[in-house]
Amino acid sequence: MASILHPDVVEENLRNSLEAAGVRFVRVTWCDNANIIRAKAVHVGVLEHYI
Repeated sequence: MASILHPDVVEENLRNSLEAAGVRFVRVTWCDNANIIRAKAVHVGVLEHYI
């Protein structure tokens, strides 16, 4: 049976894993309402605002 983790724990684990791997930025890609593909680089320190 799978355990359910609190979102704060998941975000903290993700941030810690990325920082341990030396990752500084993550590319976030999405498609807006006009079907335009957009992307931005997000620093690991503020990534939880985009999740």
